[in-house]
Amino acid sequence: RTHLRYQPSMGDTDKGMGTVAPQLLDSNCSPSKYDLHFELDFPSLRFRVEEVIHINIHKKSERVLRLHSLDNDLKTAALQCGGKRLTPRWEVIEKDEAIAFHFDEDFPADEGQLEVEIEGKFNENLCGLYRYEGDVKGKKSTFACTQFAATDARRAFVCLDEPAAKAVFVVSVSAPKKMTVLCNTPAVKEEEEKNGMVRSTFEPSPKMSTYLLAFAVGVFDSVEAKSSSGVTVRVWTPAGRKDEGSFALHTATKVLDFYEDLFGPFPLTQIHMVAIADFAYGAMENWGMITYRETAILYKEGRSSSSAKKRVAEVVAHELAHQWFGNLVTMKWWTDIWLNEGFATWVGTLAVNELFPDWDVWTNFLTHYASAALHADALKSTHSVEVPIGRAREVSEVFDAISYCKGASCIRMLHDYLGDDHFKKGLRAYLHQHEYGNAATLDLWTAMEEASGKPVCKLMEVWTKKEGYPLVSVDWEVEGQSIRVQQERFLLDVSLTEEERSTWHIPLRILTSADSTLAVDFTTPTAVLDVGSCKWVKLNAGQAGFFRVSYSPSLLAGLKQAIVGKELPPRDRLGALLDSVSLSNARRQVLPDVLSLVMTLKDDDNVDVWMAMCDFVDEIGSIFVGEGGIEIGKYRQFLEVLLSAKACALVDDSEHLTAMEEILATKLSCLLAYAGSPLLSPLQKHFELLVGAFNAAHTPAEGAVATVSFDSAVVDAALSSCPSYLLKAVLMYGVRERGKEGFEVAKAVAKGATASDVRVVALAAVGNTNNDDDLQAVAELIEDEAAVKSQDIAFVFSGLCSTWPGRKMALSIVKDKWESVVIKRCGKGFLLARVLGAVMRSLCRKHLLKVGTEIILARPEICDIKRSVSEHVAGAEARVGWFEEEEEHLASFLLSFTSSNTEH
Repeated sequence: RTHLRYQPSMGDTDKGMGTVAPQLLDSNCSPSKYDLHFELDFPSLRFRVEEVIHINIHKKSERVLRLHSLDNDLKTAALQCGGKRLTPRWEVIEKDEAIAFHFDEDFPADEGQLEVEIEGKFNENLCGLYRYEGDVKGKKSTFACTQFAATDARRAFVCLDEPAAKAVFVVSVSAPKKMTVLCNTPAVKEEEEKNGMVRSTFEPSPKMSTYLLAFAVGVFDSVEAKSSSGVTVRVWTPAGRKDEGSFALHTATKVLDFYEDLFGPFPLTQIHMVAIADFAYGAMENWGMITYRETAILYKEGRSSSSAKKRVAEVVAHELAHQWFGNLVTMKWWTDIWLNEGFATWVGTLAVNELFPDWDVWTNFLTHYASAALHADALKSTHSVEVPIGRAREVSEVFDAISYCKGASCIRMLHDYLGDDHFKKGLRAYLHQHEYGNAATLDLWTAMEEASGKPVCKLMEVWTKKEGYPLVSVDWEVEGQSIRVQQERFLLDVSLTEEERSTWHIPLRILTSADSTLAVDFTTPTAVLDVGSCKWVKLNAGQAGFFRVSYSPSLLAGLKQAIVGKELPPRDRLGALLDSVSLSNARRQVLPDVLSLVMTLKDDDNVDVWMAMCDFVDEIGSIFVGEGGIEIGKYRQFLEVLLSAKACALVDDSEHLTAMEEILATKLSCLLAYAGSPLLSPLQKHFELLVGAFNAAHTPAEGAVATVSFDSAVVDAALSSCPSYLLKAVLMYGVRERGKEGFEVAKAVAKGATASDVRVVALAAVGNTNNDDDLQAVAELIEDEAAVKSQDIAFVFSGLCSTWPGRKMALSIVKDKWESVVIKRCGKGFLLARVLGAVMRSLCRKHLLKVGTEIILARPEICDIKRSVSEHVAGAEARVGWFEEEEEHLASFLLSFTSSNTEH
């Protein structure tokens, strides 16, 4: 039996899926306030909760109230209402993750207080109220943290766990005296209890959704500062590491200033930003108390990489954006989760660009966010931005590239279309109209339309309610004067066809050789456009549009000349490359033509263009080299001709590199991390320095492989000899080329480095081996809970899947140790999806993909991540198709290329 109410008015439609209405719990009440007292018992790994839920009762006749509860043991319950105290019976409704309270007499449709007491166990899979292992002076200690998004508040207390069911929360927590207790709001008092515990009570929260409630209990250090408006910002770090929170603190105060100018005053007086040692997601925007994975908030000056620094800035900006866009105004239902994530991704980039303009993050946006969205949205497994969600549990599957990256790309396109002033006016109106309430996508479009006077609702409907995006094909109509453009849906799988031709409202910007930019609303299947007198045209000028472009051979030839002459700005050069790569992925352009364009860009001076080139040739290596494909020697010869000069120039000038050049140097050095490469000398040198430092601290027996100490002080001291941007490549070189010694060094860094981002780099590097014994050791490392946290297992699998023997090992782990390792360590949600994604992405041969899909699709535990698995399968099928179509073309190109370069 189920007790869900259907509300078609809040539902949505999606082509091929019909109408999907939210399934809301038929609760018969609306909570307005929760009084919650949590008592934590760390020795038994259990907790107890005393609740008073202030409710408005809808109907008296039903004699029943229903609320969400999952994995909790209800001890007592009573209802105070209409001057009476009623004691109910209760039943668990497993299908709805709910509990029903049945009463023997009527109660008025009035205000009431439902009093309940529950007990539960700390969760083991990083959700609900869970325990994790923290570090105190080198010793492990059990701490606690919450992760209630999206639908796990019900695991910790009885509630109406739906985003529109906003309420005020008054929280108190009893915890060991030695520990710090943090919550959404400031503490108002602390009281010592007889059992050696301290009860911390916090100010009432603003009216908010259940998924935004949070608290953390542990031993922390902190740094703090104030924003210009006086908001107190505190960054909480593991004990003894507060210096690693300084960069996040500086960034947060400046971002708050930027957002208050953009959105209006910050609604709270303080914000906690807490580093959690074991955390499933990157971060969580709980109102007033943001929780982070350590790699998303901690930055160790002189040791962490520029890539790690950039990630901290981006995540901090993203999560602070949610304090307004998501927390102050929340989506009505999970269908509009993209409103939270897509907007925060876009405006977070805007904020980082304001603080760090030299990073040029809007150009990097194209390779980091837009490309991810364009790839995912070209698969048959894609979904619309406004994704129809029926059951709330389904939302965990759409925290993906469509919600985040396509959502952000659509916002960027709209901002470009409306202009900055109209966009900001509409944004402020939207926030003001819906503050402390809920909204849907149409509410945002309506506010933007009223502010700008432009047809925003009509323009954006097709981009957020419809799957996919257009391919705009262009050719001369009259050469040098006019062009003919045509639009159709772009799909990576060319065997797929649409029932009917799709048409989008495309805000089309066209750059011409006459240095003019034309703006056209392209709304028909085909059109002829006058471009004046010009030699070449570049569509999607500035790359604000969410679509791909295919040029006729004559137009592409002219565009190449413009690229060589640097007549195109960097974003347009990058856009031309990314379009060409994607067309090859879809078998609409042969791979040698793309490689020819890449060689044209060999002397480009833009960092982001180079990073896109690195990503492309890395993808070629992953898909085409080995296992019946291209010979690795020919591939590496191509790499050396393309990359050597740039790589050596950066490494030789390492003391003067910008942050973005360091990130590029990391990519280049990893591609060239093998014996005989042009970077062999610096890689070998720094590896020897690492080994020497380890051996100096722990001398191995004569003739034995270096036995490395895992002591953090030793590891950190050894790492001081290696530039942070080069570390990943040095470890990869060691694992690939130096046998057991290299493997042990990488494992030592993975286990012993203090900086979290350094440990992650080492975990990814440790699997880069073809050696059977080392592969077995990696498999054992995955099982070692002390060595690899659950949150980091996907990094190990990703490294393991960098070689063909490793891919087969990963597949065997999934097959043979599904329950004992994979499910035990990952659970059945987000972490499992990440691990399976790492494995599935690597299966780019038909026979391996067949085996992999048979193994994975048969597992009942994937029921909550089916959409994610389907996307991984569709992506793998596209890569298999690309390999089978283009392998011979690539082999011919490389044969000709190597012969030509050998002669010269």
